[in-house]
Amino acid sequence: MISHKYQMPEKNVGEDWYLLLSVSNNLYAVGLPYVFRITSMDGIQPVPGTKEYILGTIMAGDAVWPVADLRIKFGEKEPGYPRHPKGVLLEYGEYKTCILVDDVQSVFTADFGEMTPIFGKNSDISGSIQIKDRIVSFLSIDSLFDWTFMNGIASKENRRDG
Repeated sequence: MISHKYQMPEKNVGEDWYLLLSVSNNLYAVGLPYVFRITSMDGIQPVPGTKEYILGTIMAGDAVWPVADLRIKFGEKEPGYPRHPKGVLLEYGEYKTCILVDDVQSVFTADFGEMTPIFGKNSDISGSIQIKDRIVSFLSIDSLFDWTFMNGIASKENRRDG
């Protein structure tokens, strides 16, 4: 069962909150506890010698955040970008990254038991669910990135700036 926040009762036993994102006409969801902030994407500083899906870094608050492009991570060879992309700042324990998205759609709840598991070897997606006529893929935050690598980029950039 999927519901928008304003329709939810006080207690949602067995349901978790997610942020619904659009990237290249696909819908993805990320667990709301991992979302630090949503920001405009201004001033990405390139970082040489990184993985191809790392566009560079941005400053948000007092921290440097690596910027990852899900289009490239998921295999798009020549990704197109919206006019005003957004960044979703994610925190996974002590690690940080910013994912580039086309748009942020909504916040919703889902019962993990109702998700369809992903078949095959894609550990970046933990499952999917259908909302109306669209499929939403749930990002597996724990295996989506090499978090130690991402943390190294931010640490290197902080030392360079400081």
